[in-house]
Amino acid sequence: MTKNKFFMFNQTDTPEVTELRINGVIGSTWWDDVVEQEFINKLDSVESKKIIVKVNSMGGEVFAGFSIYNSLRGHKADIEVIVEGMAGSVASVIAMAGDTIKMSKTAAIMIHNPWTSGARGESKDLRSRADALDKMKEMALEAYLTKAKISKEEISKMMDETVYLTADEALEKGFITEIIDYGDGVVIEDGEILNTGIEKFQMSAFKDFPKEKFLNIKTKEEKQKKQEGEKERMMTKEEFMRTYPDLYNEVINEGITRERQRLQAIDELPIGKGSEAIVMEAKYKNHLSAGDAAVAILKHNSSIGKEVLKDIKEDLKGNETIETSKTEIEDKTEEQMVDDVVAMMMEGRK
Repeated sequence: MTKNKFFMFNQTDTPEVTELRINGVIGSTWWDDVVEQEFINKLDSVESKKIIVKVNSMGGEVFAGFSIYNSLRGHKADIEVIVEGMAGSVASVIAMAGDTIKMSKTAAIMIHNPWTSGARGESKDLRSRADALDKMKEMALEAYLTKAKISKEEISKMMDETVYLTADEALEKGFITEIIDYGDGVVIEDGEILNTGIEKFQMSAFKDFPKEKFLNIKTKEEKQKKQEGEKERMMTKEEFMRTYPDLYNEVINEGITRERQRLQAIDELPIGKGSEAIVMEAKYKNHLSAGDAAVAILKHNSSIGKEVLKDIKEDLKGNETIETSKTEIEDKTEEQMVDDVVAMMMEGRK
């Protein structure tokens, strides 16, 4: 029997991170013990501190999905789930295994009631099958409730109605922890084909897919424009350094020159006694320009001047021998007297 390729483990460039991709239909050969055991063995052998699970699937076999969900939940690694395009049906349950759950802003999560297409037999057989489906729903509800911020009753109603969640809705309701600009997400091609990035489906294959809700889903033309725009995206510092080493060094040297000029300009300011701490903060903590540093120094000196003025007023009280000086000082505003004191202090520095 051909093994299903709906999962793939990849070792990333970072030894502490392993990637697990879950794509397409989940578990179509899961009942082949070899396939199930292969998944379990590979997951158990992962010793990385982190597993990034990238999900892009419309769902599949319920028990296969729950087996993956429980295995991930029980693993010692930190689990980060990224919903790339679609996490539908039991694939949305698997997504709930993440310690963090990120979702492309153009992706979708679909939840619905479990269903079967192969029920047949007597009435008792059909009743038994219905009971089993109800239990599967309870299992899914418990998984959703580990993350969702809404009630069990509200989630159950959503499952009854088959709901497609946008990234914004999923974040608001607590199904995910973060929205990211990641990949192309879901793309509608030619108005009738839903491309999840892994598989293409006719829109008619989805029950009441609400295209109007997914206004941020790209068309094929928009996808092409994005690919062209990628060439003009902003470079990271590391990319810039590798691509333009000479220009990078020129920019760095220019920054060093300007910083030296800033420090020199502050050093040339007329600094009164007691302003040393203000100057040090301006140079190395607040990184002020010379102009801003001068304002800070003047404010500091002004506050000192007010204290000196207060002492002068106290000395003049009751001193009849210098009545003329006292009268001159009282005729001045406090602001004018502060300016005089500051000027005297600055003059004494020369």
